Amino acid sequence: MMEYLKSVFKKLDFFFYGNEVKSLTFFSDQDGDRLGDLVYLGNVGIFVDGVNPYFSNFWPDEVDVFNLYAKYNELKRLEKQLDPFVIQTIRTFHSRVYHEQWGLYLADFDEQNSVFIIFQGDQLIVYDRITDNLKQIPLNDLVCYERRESSEWREV
Repeated sequence: MMEYLKSVFKKLDFFFYGNEVKSLTFFSDQDGDRLGDLVYLGNVGIFVDGVNPYFSNFWPDEVDVFNLYAKYNELKRLEKQLDPFVIQTIRTFHSRVYHEQWGLYLADFDEQNSVFIIFQGDQLIVYDRITDNLKQIPLNDLVCYERRESSEWREV
């Protein structure tokens, strides 16, 4: 397995697997414009600047890991409450050709509660409570890796 994928899997296991999610937190800047490149899933920040996301357990006002205050004078939190769930299913979507992560699906065991994040350049597109089966998504030039329950990562 490529070192790139091993690194991605380690990060996803560390930041997400087995963690409880209660909310999505978005941010707006001093002008009230929502930041499209940052979201917090529970206490884990996901920031995209290019083709792969960055993760952090710190909030910007604690430790500005994503260097947001280099661009913004003020950040306001916009929180959306979710039905709490523990992440037991993770799917990650990647380019077959390049080292690029295109999406991340996080759900509970029976996939009744979920969040699907698409990484599109410098933007995050976030969906919660996806009810359709993601295995039906045409992957074309993407490959999907999955971890469910206590299993190891595998291509699906």
